[in-house]
Amino acid sequence: MRIKIRKCHGSGNDFVLIDEITNKYTFSEEERAKISASLSNRETGIGSDGVLFLQNSDKCDARMRMFNTDGSEAEMCGNGLRCIGRYAMELLGKDKITLQTMKAEYQTVKAPELYENVPTIQIWLNSVNLNTKSLPMVYDKEHCFFETVPAVDENLKITAVSMTNPHIVTFIDKLDNTEITRLGEKVNNLKSVFPEGVNFNFVKEINEDSIYVRTYERGCAITKSCGTGMTASSVAFCLKHPDHYGKDINIYNDGGMIKINVSRNNDKYENKFTGNASYVFDADLTLDENYKLVNIDNRKEFTDEIEAYDKFFQASREAI
Repeated sequence: MRIKIRKCHGSGNDFVLIDEITNKYTFSEEERAKISASLSNRETGIGSDGVLFLQNSDKCDARMRMFNTDGSEAEMCGNGLRCIGRYAMELLGKDKITLQTMKAEYQTVKAPELYENVPTIQIWLNSVNLNTKSLPMVYDKEHCFFETVPAVDENLKITAVSMTNPHIVTFIDKLDNTEITRLGEKVNNLKSVFPEGVNFNFVKEINEDSIYVRTYERGCAITKSCGTGMTASSVAFCLKHPDHYGKDINIYNDGGMIKINVSRNNDKYENKFTGNASYVFDADLTLDENYKLVNIDNRKEFTDEIEAYDKFFQASREAI
């Protein structure tokens, strides 16, 4: 099997992008899952946090399917949506499009650069649901705001936020990967509380308008950043600090930084999410009958974009 791919990333959250529209691929669902698990493997594949499939849509400009490293499909991915949004806008010759995902539709637009020569995309994430049933989370209250759930941890206070994919958020003083991994694995095996698993976000407040977010992603483990995780964390930050509704929040992560502006109208939330959508390389891949990577041909790197993002990343480190 021969496949054309583009490697890309949003805030260091990296993906293999496969264009099913241009290339007229007709993968089965089983093939998408196996291709995703194979190509995401950082030892034997291309290496990524997941695979994005661009497809036609009968109600939007295009459709995004996102598969995790274990081959499971995710409902939504904010960083991936920016990447595939940029690609689709360039493919369609538009500066503004609507993308269909598993459970919702999102507006995606070309935005002013966050940093010189760093392609920047803004998306509107308005699929916030604070009802615990929407995650789903087995809990005796409609909401879980800054509450201790003993089955999760006796000391942490968590907030539950659905972004069509499930998230919990906790505020901590120290970001410790060993502890984050332990807790992330624990909650994803805690089917009595999170029957479909959950993304666990750990937030450290830097100053009054900046936070640092690290996420244990369901189906992936710790990633350099998680778009919906940063959005869920921003909502929790505004629940904790209501004076920050309508203001830009700087979200730092292991892969860089983005900006989110959370607005609230009664129980409706709209999040303007602005961040990079950077290309890394194009390549033609050969896969064997078991969907394992055999060969990489015609690799072309986006050197200028890589160098520009490296400068942006260094600037983001200096800011904190």
